[in-house]
Amino acid sequence: MRYLTKKEKRFDIAKKIASMDPDLAKRFAIKPREGIVMLTDWSPSMAGDKEEALKTTIKKLIPTHPYIRLIRFPGAEKDVVEFETNQIDQMEAGGISTPMGEALEMAWEINPKMMVLITDGMPNTIPGEEILGRARRYRLIPIHCFGIGDPDKKELDEKFLKALASITGGSYRRIGEEQLYLLKEGLESLLLEYKRKEG
Repeated sequence: MRYLTKKEKRFDIAKKIASMDPDLAKRFAIKPREGIVMLTDWSPSMAGDKEEALKTTIKKLIPTHPYIRLIRFPGAEKDVVEFETNQIDQMEAGGISTPMGEALEMAWEINPKMMVLITDGMPNTIPGEEILGRARRYRLIPIHCFGIGDPDKKELDEKFLKALASITGGSYRRIGEEQLYLLKEGLESLLLEYKRKEG
């Protein structure tokens, strides 16, 4: 287990204070946390029914939740890219890797109030333990993870996703390939709870 340095602890405290007071955010040169970042897996294993379920879910939910920023990994030309809802019909699963760590890094730079991660696999460009170490530093930002598929096939790394959610105060939910409709239901419930808390 990696412990935070004094500098990292002070930075965490500053971030927490700054998130409650915009003036202090300017003083510490820290962006106040706002909105949600949704990280979506478009690696080759997502092709087919999982890809279509993801597209349908995004097209139905995002228009009513404009404070969500979307990230896909891998991107068409880069490892990680942001995208808009109107691009969804032209998007296809592909690439040769699952750069989940790079996607999380991009999301942490945005500094949202909450993150949602949807994947059917595991990180394979940055080691999982290294990602979890980074998550401890950004543990004030909850990450809610949705794992699609069957962990018995060893494609879905539930252990990693559960640890990521636990470290950040988020949640984990597995969606079986025969129950893909539950992805929309789960996300809808999560977003409604976010709106309720935000008032």
